[in-house]
Amino acid sequence: MKLDHTNRAHAKLSASGAKQWLNCPPSIKASEGIVDRTSIFAEEGTFAHELSELYFSRKYGGLTEIEFNKAFSNYKHNEYYSEELREYVEQYVDMVEERVNEAKA
Repeated sequence: MKLDHTNRAHAKLSASGAKQWLNCPPSIKASEGIVDRTSIFAEEGTFAHELSELYFSRKYGGLTEIEFNKAFSNYKHNEYYSEELREYVEQYVDMVEERVNEAKA
């Protein structure tokens, strides 16, 4: 299983840009054609999202434990992987699971 968000288009109405586009709706159109720049922080965030998606695929997407472990071992070799980041991702996944369970109740 290969998750790769680096080639996805960035959302025009992203949460990170909400303050800007809510206060200035024309900024959405004005920003068209401007090349997205990246930073190590954005790359680390993308990696965290991909790792989260791996966890969610195991919980909700039918990914087997063997498939998860194989993919996870690849993630552990990524330059952005750390035990601290893994703990944050697991906390995030647990929080989302709690919200899903509350919504189902």
